[in-house]
Amino acid sequence: MKILYTADLHGLENLYDDLFTMVRTKRPDAVLLGGDLLPNEGPLEDSMTEQLSFIEKFLGPHLSAIRWQCPSTEWFAMLGNEDWHYYLARLQDLEYQGLLRLLHNRKHLLKNGFEVIGYGHVPPTPFSNKDGERIDQPGIPGEPQISSPCLSTKGGIRHIRREAYFRAQPTMEEELEKLPRSDFPDRTIYVFHTPPHETSLDVLHDGRHAGSRAVSRFIEKRQPFLTLHGHIHESPFMTGRFADRIGNTLCLNPGHTRERLCTVFLEWKDNRFEFNHAFLGTPDAPCHVFCDEPR
Repeated sequence: MKILYTADLHGLENLYDDLFTMVRTKRPDAVLLGGDLLPNEGPLEDSMTEQLSFIEKFLGPHLSAIRWQCPSTEWFAMLGNEDWHYYLARLQDLEYQGLLRLLHNRKHLLKNGFEVIGYGHVPPTPFSNKDGERIDQPGIPGEPQISSPCLSTKGGIRHIRREAYFRAQPTMEEELEKLPRSDFPDRTIYVFHTPPHETSLDVLHDGRHAGSRAVSRFIEKRQPFLTLHGHIHESPFMTGRFADRIGNTLCLNPGHTRERLCTVFLEWKDNRFEFNHAFLGTPDAPCHVFCDEPR
């Protein structure tokens, strides 16, 4: 069993091209995309059109091509906080075509008997897109707002009152409790767009921690086998680590750069997972994560 994980590609075609090349070379059984799939380069008023065009003209055709070239590779994906969620329906169209499976609030069975469960929401950010943001836990302040808060709708981008919107939504803590239950926590992989709080995976350029307390608490409580993260692009390069642990759970964030694809490749060998980062290497040499024989 081979798993290729990445996140935060942000519609950068050079990173997607590198990903498709890696898939053709390594032939993983599963590719997991942990959110922020779509571009956000242009002006805010053009961003919905930009993202729709990317799905229709690049992502869909390329997924169709790679599906034909590597038919045994399963693709799993979810939207992140920079993706306009109105276009979830377009990704559902790709799912209906058999090109990918959606992760957010879903549970899927991988080929080696592991379960994968996804959750794409993040704590409030300073940025405009609020589709994928939720209050982390009651009483936890969010980042100060620096851009006009908006949602995506059929009629385009709609400006909102941030605090009123968040009061009308469940918190991340509440949503996490409603995720599909894993049948075997020691064989479960969670994909969270946000990293857990106060780890080596959520450190900003200024040294502050920006991950989710609710996700940290969820991991502490449930102790799944593995969690995969993204969102805080710079954290692995700030801390020098893309792997951390919460109790017995291994947590990974490959990070993001515009110039070079950041991935983690996991391979099941001799009753264990071995994993390494595309260009940061491994935390140890070699790095192994042991668990029981797959069901």
